[in-house]
Amino acid sequence: MFTSISELYDHSMLEPARADFSSGARWMKSWLEHLRNRALPEQNINWAYYGIIKYTICLVGALLFALLASPLGYLSQFIIFALVFYALEAQMVFLFPLLLEGGEIEIWKRSLKLSNQAGGTVKVMLTVIPIAATMIFGGFFRAPLRRGNFVRAWCIGCLAIIVWYERLRVEEELCKQN
Repeated sequence: MFTSISELYDHSMLEPARADFSSGARWMKSWLEHLRNRALPEQNINWAYYGIIKYTICLVGALLFALLASPLGYLSQFIIFALVFYALEAQMVFLFPLLLEGGEIEIWKRSLKLSNQAGGTVKVMLTVIPIAATMIFGGFFRAPLRRGNFVRAWCIGCLAIIVWYERLRVEEELCKQN
């Protein structure tokens, strides 16, 4: 997936995303429009609100479980933290594309439904964790080491989510037609 996503990103004329939820949402919208070759409706959404809620749920949930695992030691706590974080993230991985497409109406319900359509929590985690690893660490593996590599790695991960979302959306439309 990453080779084709990397190529798609590297050969596009779209500017990379910036480091905030609003500009990231605009960037994702540009990609969805690019992939569909048509404009999406404008959405008046507080992107920071949804981004902060999403990652607060993931962080607090993961911290609570990690704290409960404190008798098991630091390594176990770290593993439990990561697994719970990404189990929660799996439920909301398509949050921003869904908001871009349909606004805020029943967004949490739609997000859970799409995660289930993608195969459920474990299957989504098995896809999300490598994407997240690429986003976080991918900048280290491109020479020469510079800031642009980290932005590129983050954008490629976001683009992987957009392409995945678009594939699920098309599959859902085809199922409705049959």
